[in-house]
Amino acid sequence: MPGWTAPPERTVEKLPALLLVVGSYAGYLLAWRRVRVARGRRQIEGAELLRHYDHAALAAELGEVCAADDTAAAGPRVAPIPVGPLGALPAPWAEAPWTREAPGRLRGARDELLRGLPAEAAAAAAVEGAPPAAIRSLFTWACLHRLFGGELAAAAECAASLVLLDPGAAPLGHRLLARVETVRAELEKPGPAREAACTRALDHLRRGREGGDLPGPAELGLRAHLEVLRLSFWDLEWRELVARRLLRAALALHPAAPPLHLVRAELAAALGDPAGAADHLARALYYARGAPFYAGPIAAAPWVARVRPALAAEARRLLAGEGGEGERNRGPAAGPR
Repeated sequence: MPGWTAPPERTVEKLPALLLVVGSYAGYLLAWRRVRVARGRRQIEGAELLRHYDHAALAAELGEVCAADDTAAAGPRVAPIPVGPLGALPAPWAEAPWTREAPGRLRGARDELLRGLPAEAAAAAAVEGAPPAAIRSLFTWACLHRLFGGELAAAAECAASLVLLDPGAAPLGHRLLARVETVRAELEKPGPAREAACTRALDHLRRGREGGDLPGPAELGLRAHLEVLRLSFWDLEWRELVARRLLRAALALHPAAPPLHLVRAELAAALGDPAGAADHLARALYYARGAPFYAGPIAAAPWVARVRPALAAEARRLLAGEGGEGERNRGPAAGPR
C-alpha cells in the first residue's frame, strides 16, 4: 500500500531465553531431588544409629605411638578401661603400661593426668626428661582414655598439653584433636554447632597430615564422614560430590575397610536411600567379620528389617551369640550410636 511501511522486526534474544529455560529446568530438578531425599529419609527410622564413626578403629591406628615406647610397668591396674558413648577403649591402649600402678618412667606425670591435671603432668614430664616416645605414648593414652570416657574437654586439654610439651608432636596432637572434634560434632544436633565442630575437625586432620605419616583406612574415611555429618538440603550436591570423591579414593586403597563402607551407608541414608544404605551396611558387617559394633545398628534399625530382613536377622543372631570380649567392645551400638 502506498504510504505504508512494515513495522521493524523484533529481534529475539535467544541466549537469555535459553538460560531462563535451562535455569527453570535445573531448579525443578534440584527441588524434586530434595523432595525425593525428604521422602526417603522418612522411611529410615532411627537414622541417628549411623551418626557415630568407628572410633575404636581410629584409636587402633594410633597403636604405633604405643608400640614405639618401651616403657615397662608393674603392679595392679589402677586405671580402669573407660566405657562411654564410644564403647570401650580398645587394645593396645587398654593394656598400656600407664594403666598399671608403677610404670617404669613418668609415673608422676601419669598420676597428674589421672587427677585431670594435664598442665601439671606436662611440667612433671619436662622435669623428668623422659624420651619423646614415652611422652607421646603417655599423653596419647590420656587423651584417648578421656575421650572414650566421654570427657571431651579433658581429652582436648591432654592433646594441647602434648603439643606444648613436645612441639615435634604437633601432627600427632592435631590427629588427636580431630578425633575429639569429630565426637563433639556427632553429639551435636544438625546446625551451626555441628558445622563448627566439623570444620575444626577437618582443619585438625589437614594439619595432622603435615607430619608426612600415611593415614590408615579409618582416618582416610574420617573426612568423608565429617562431610556427610554436615550435609544439608542447601549444599546437598556439593557435599555428596566431595564425600563420594573421598570415599572413592579411600576404597581404591582399602576396599575391605569396614569404616569406609559404614560411611557409604551413612551417606546413602542421608540421601534417603534405605536400600542402598542397607547394602553398604551388609558389606561393612561382612568385612568386619560380624563385629558387634557393626551388627548393633543393623539389628536396632527397623528400616533394615523391612528392606533386608535376612540381614537384620543375621545381625541379631551375631549379637545374641556375643559375650565376654565381644560384649565389652559392643561400642556405640549398645549406647547412643
